[in-house]
Amino acid sequence: MESRHAARNTLKPLLVNYWGKRVVTQLQYLEEVNQQDGGFDDLLDEATHKLNDYYKKFDAVTKDAALDVEEILRKASAHVKRVTVCCAAHAHIDMNWMWRFDETVSITVDTFRTMLKLLDEYPEFIFSQSQASVYRIIEQYAPELLPEIIKRIKENRWEVTASTWVETDKNMTNGESLTRHLLYTKRYLKKLLGLNDDMFKIDFEPDTFGHNLNVPEILNSGGVKHYYHCRGYDGHIMYRWRSPSGAEVSVFRDPTW
Repeated sequence: MESRHAARNTLKPLLVNYWGKRVVTQLQYLEEVNQQDGGFDDLLDEATHKLNDYYKKFDAVTKDAALDVEEILRKASAHVKRVTVCCAAHAHIDMNWMWRFDETVSITVDTFRTMLKLLDEYPEFIFSQSQASVYRIIEQYAPELLPEIIKRIKENRWEVTASTWVETDKNMTNGESLTRHLLYTKRYLKKLLGLNDDMFKIDFEPDTFGHNLNVPEILNSGGVKHYYHCRGYDGHIMYRWRSPSGAEVSVFRDPTW
């Protein structure tokens, strides 16, 4: 028999049409709930195997197949509806990944304009953005957006999660550089956006590849108390990370990375 998660790891090719995306999203959601509470392994396996069988037979996820699998998942309906999901809106912008800097500028400006429109259109929408470098791009290439961004920050609807200039590698980079990342970012954003020291409590690093054991010490020295990452560790989702000095940060690791 396949390992418990092997069949679930084959679901990606099913995301090619509406019905495939619909039912796979439900499976992934239940998987997340199951990681916290447990008790749905057998249900997930049953639904996943049936979905894979349909796909092998029809080479697609049809409406009938999706509805049939949803009937299996319906057994968990009452439980998952008790869960409140908080969706944090964030735009991950690479500074130079396979494109030129002028494209980075274009992507940043277009993204920020879109987010400001969404904030106008949806009163409950809240957006978060990291990396001081993208705010520098706005200052240089679209300064007319800054007053609106500052307004949304004061309304607590635009969260600045930038404690570093970019999402830097934290293995090869030396301690002095990492420390200055924090120092220069704080100085710059306090002046540009009117932030205070209490607004630099999180180091948001979803795309950082390396995390050296002294990161908690360096972050503590810069006033940062919380760390978000994806790569580099496959253990706990939420944990306290302690450096050799004894300094700690609370950590959230994205479990779906």
